[in-house]
Amino acid sequence: MKKFINVIVIIGIVVLISCTTSKNSSAPVTASISGSAPTTTDMANLDGAIQLASDNINNLLASGTKVALLNFASPSDVFSDYVLEEMSIHLVNGRKLVVVDRKEINLIFGEMKFQMSGHVSDESAQEIGKMLGAQSIISGSLVSMGDSYRFRTKAINVNSATIEASSSFSVKESPQIRHLLAQRSKTSTPQTTTAPQKENTSSSGSIRRNGAVYNPDGIELVYVEGKGSGIMAIKGFYIGKFEITQAQWQAVMGNNPSHFKGANLPVEMVSWHDVQEFLARLNRTTGRNYRLPTEAEWEFAARGGINSKRYEYSGSNNINNVTWYKSNSGDSTQPVGTKQANELGIHDMSGNVWEWSEDAEGSKRVIRGGSWFNTTLSELSVAGRYIVSPSERNINIGFRVVLP
Repeated sequence: MKKFINVIVIIGIVVLISCTTSKNSSAPVTASISGSAPTTTDMANLDGAIQLASDNINNLLASGTKVALLNFASPSDVFSDYVLEEMSIHLVNGRKLVVVDRKEINLIFGEMKFQMSGHVSDESAQEIGKMLGAQSIISGSLVSMGDSYRFRTKAINVNSATIEASSSFSVKESPQIRHLLAQRSKTSTPQTTTAPQKENTSSSGSIRRNGAVYNPDGIELVYVEGKGSGIMAIKGFYIGKFEITQAQWQAVMGNNPSHFKGANLPVEMVSWHDVQEFLARLNRTTGRNYRLPTEAEWEFAARGGINSKRYEYSGSNNINNVTWYKSNSGDSTQPVGTKQANELGIHDMSGNVWEWSEDAEGSKRVIRGGSWFNTTLSELSVAGRYIVSPSERNINIGFRVVLP
């Protein structure tokens, strides 16, 4: 008799649950969440999707996991920023995971010229996660499905590349979503020097004024006014204000071959051939014509161009003011731009890493400027040069780019 009563109670509970579910399913939105069976749930707005996605990540990742919310691909950077900020708040309030500060992420993304609304490959995201010291990286996307949207998120383990949590929700269009998607962040205008010199604006909108800074693709460039005429003339050109960093290399190539790791350290362990592949990919992406500087361009820029004060090193006669070399580098590369600039505002053309040039001598290629490893002062001067195999990969060779 007792067993019979227990069965009746269980049946009653099942019927009650079934009725409750039926009553609440008038406006179902499909939700698929990793770690559980697909469910049907009410979700009236975007904020509900953000909350559920955050809860899913919080529930499935181990306590104490350090996470970085890297990017959310959508048609609007304002929408993407909103999603990432709200998810960050939810995860912080959950008091289970360690959340990387958004400011740290924005610094790296700014250096790599990724928009938060853009797509970042999983491989690139893993490398960025490692730079941030994160154990798991979180990304997502919003895809239009006509009168609704698909809202997806996933958490990827930085070391194993396995997906630790994922969710996918159908979200109906709403005034909130339309408002966010309609907005765009204000784009900043390139910074320029204020010297009262003749301006020449190119078709790309860049200002060709001596020392002017132009930043079209996340690579700060300085304009170097040309001089002379005939076969000895040097035409005006843009050259990198800094050596190409590991973050910039990672953004284009999806890897980081450098021995010394750091987003703002110059990339090294790249051969001349590797650099040509970087330039080819960069040019396909941007539609521009980046290349390596010729020796003449490199040395003219290193000496300060038409503003030259005839310093021995690029920007000073005091080597310690402008140069990372054996005596002060701590036997390592150093973050770009931390030494004094030269007359044009260009950094690190003496020391830090040798820089590939476009020029060849026989079967070898010319490198310029010396490095953190050098002790011979003549190699660190504006005239310093060396020739190496174009296949050479070394912890003291990097590069900067030129845009004609």
